[in-house]
Amino acid sequence: NCRIVRGMSTVPSMRKRCYTFLLSFLALWQVSTGRSINTITSMVSALDGWAYIGSPFGFDVGGTLYLYTNVTTIDSSLSNSTFYFALITESQANFWESLQTDSGRNPNVLPHWDCYMPSALRYEFQNSLEFNYVITQRNLYYPVLLNCARHDIVINTAAKYLNPVASVGAAYVELGVQDKPFVDIYSALLTFYIFFTIVWVGMLAAFYRRTMTGIHRAFLFILIVKLLENVVNLMYIKTIAETSWEDDTFSGLSQFATVVADTIFLGFLLLIALGWRITRQALTARERQLFVGTFLPYLGFGGLQAQCTGQEFCGAYVLSVYVINSLILLGVIVAMNFTISQIRMVVQDASLSGPIGDLYIKLKVYQYYRWVFLVYLMLPTALLIISVTVFTWEYQWIGTVIREVIVAAILVVIGINFRPRSYLYAFDLGTASAVPQAPEMVQATATGIAPQTVPQQRRPLAAQVPGSSPH
Repeated sequence: NCRIVRGMSTVPSMRKRCYTFLLSFLALWQVSTGRSINTITSMVSALDGWAYIGSPFGFDVGGTLYLYTNVTTIDSSLSNSTFYFALITESQANFWESLQTDSGRNPNVLPHWDCYMPSALRYEFQNSLEFNYVITQRNLYYPVLLNCARHDIVINTAAKYLNPVASVGAAYVELGVQDKPFVDIYSALLTFYIFFTIVWVGMLAAFYRRTMTGIHRAFLFILIVKLLENVVNLMYIKTIAETSWEDDTFSGLSQFATVVADTIFLGFLLLIALGWRITRQALTARERQLFVGTFLPYLGFGGLQAQCTGQEFCGAYVLSVYVINSLILLGVIVAMNFTISQIRMVVQDASLSGPIGDLYIKLKVYQYYRWVFLVYLMLPTALLIISVTVFTWEYQWIGTVIREVIVAAILVVIGINFRPRSYLYAFDLGTASAVPQAPEMVQATATGIAPQTVPQQRRPLAAQVPGSSPH
């Protein structure tokens, strides 16, 4: 019993051995019984009056918190200092965070303000604490250690969270109330993308083998990436369900998978906006350089942001991702409008007896695409407003459902509108002419638009300023 050893202030090494033995025993108990115990080690500076010692967890009424924590002071002469364990709700955590300023963290300005803040549960202890607590109110709870004496300390915590079977089901008693819906969400998304991928592959192989282009293979790649993203997310949420504790490694992997999927999706949207394999055969060398030079940093900073946990420079990664994301979205808008204007110019100069109908279809497809992209552009702002003003902590999962459903709908609309059709992809800048021309007709060219036939007396589009009227 470490409480007996704790009284031997002359032999601190024996106390440390006892704590180490207890943690080892808990780990052995986990292996032998199949029940997971989550351990975390953290250091707290003397300037910090309080620190989170675990992940937030959504408890229902009747849930149980099992916790053991051991605090070791860096200065062994302060080993009998008093500490407090507190369990705070979401509203209390927001209030505490609002006071976590430089002046509030400085004990010379506002000493011990955090030791008097409200909490749902509080225990006073020295060196170590072990207890279990039955939750009496449904809420999102944060485990906190109060370092009122302002010492440099090392904290070892072993904890287990359990919810009632009636709330989350027998298989997910170690899953927070706010996380339970994600099991069904990611399972449904995974099923959808598997089905969509199979349908797309079958459609390409059975009907469009001769008319598919690189843009359709890129779309297939997008579907596979989204499928893998949901596999990782489902594995992540089931890991939490098995341990009732967020694993930093798996959490970073899940976030990185989302970053990769978003990066590739944005790249695909930009390729369509540029008209790659739709209105022209290939990108220019300058466009390829800009494409690679934009998306590689975006992926790099996104990966750093996903792996960043609590460091002061994490904000720089977030800002970099937002800036590059805004530039990419702006590039999509500019490229899409330029492509649409070029199609309209060719339509105006096309012969009525030529492929004018195909051009109108292509123009209509891009007009649909512009509305689809507008929905995607407004989605983050709309979700942020809804999440802040409408959803409480236990219904934040609805925001994820809305986003993923809209992204899936966007992919379906793009897949339908840009499916392989010979008349939609018949114009190719790589050839002299994609349609037969009469002897009295001359070829018209324009950047990003395939050659068309126009009356000889009209000047070619290459001599016009992009976006101006041909008359």
